[in-house]
This record gives sequence, structure tokens and C-alpha cells, in this order.
Amino acid sequence: MMQQLDVIGSLEGLLGFIGKRIDAFSNNRLHVDILSGGAAALFLSFLGLLIASASDPVNWKSVITLSLLSVACYLAPVILLHLPRTNRFSRKVPSCFVISVLGSLILIIGVTFKGVLESLLRTELPFMVALSERLWDGVGALAFLSVLTIPVTCLIHYSGAIVRAVDRWHNGAEKPVSIIAH
Repeated sequence: MMQQLDVIGSLEGLLGFIGKRIDAFSNNRLHVDILSGGAAALFLSFLGLLIASASDPVNWKSVITLSLLSVACYLAPVILLHLPRTNRFSRKVPSCFVISVLGSLILIIGVTFKGVLESLLRTELPFMVALSERLWDGVGALAFLSVLTIPVTCLIHYSGAIVRAVDRWHNGAEKPVSIIAH
């Protein structure tokens, strides 16, 4: 019985240490945003690898290209958010949503720009009809990618608040803590 309590105590100590590190990390907005963008990009890269592995020979060049492009596209909003002029905007909208939506938009533009131009010129449909179809495809892809990446970016963005809430709950704080109010 004593050994079991020692293991539980060691596990609680380890979780407390990890919680303190996450809480300290979450106080630096730039680091949290960089990690959010990078995690969203790596998540999409992992999904792309899973989809590519369904085919017989995996085209590693396209997987690596997509991974690098997604990292660049999801880190670009981080740079935009931390410019001095965008401070007011970034305080009104949580950065996890901005990173996810803008990163998805930049990725869609980057991946499909060349193919869209070629297909618009080769299509038998009138130019405006073909352009309208491509734009609706882009809106659907934007919604799909945003729905995939918002949970990843929000989990990292609110990780410190989640750890603080769980710590207060575990220690018996009377009042539940909101994860939204820092």
C-alpha cells in the first residue's frame, strides 16, 4: 500500500511540475502563438501524410513540400498579429482563431493558385462561372481547414488557463475558474 501511495505522489508531483511549466509558458503570447501556428501546420502535415500513405508509393517530395508550405502559412498570421499596429485587433479576437482562419486562407491560396489559373484558362465554361465555382471550392476548403485547426490552436492558446483551472479545482478552490478570463 505504501508503494502505491509513493507512485501516486510521484505522479502528482510530475503533473504539478508540468502544470507549472505550461502555466509559465502560457504567459508569453508570442511563444504561445508560434506554438499554435506550428502545431496546426504539423497537424495538417500529419493528416496529409496519412492521406498520402493510402496510395502505394508515397510521394515524399509533395508531403515535404506541403509540410513546409503549411508551416510558413500558419506562422505568417503570427507575424501579422505581433506587428505593433495590429495590437488592438489581436486583443478583440483570440489569436487562436486568427491563426487558424488566416493560416488556412493563406494555405489555400498558396496550394491552389497555380492550378486555378491553369484550369480557368482551359475550361469550357465561361470565365466568370468557372471563377465562381473555384471561389466556392475555396470557401469550402477554408471552412474545412479552419474546423480542423481551430481545436489544435485553441488547446494551445488556452492551455495555461486550463492548467490553472484544473489546479484550483484539484486544490479545492470554491469558485470555478473561467478559462476565458486570464
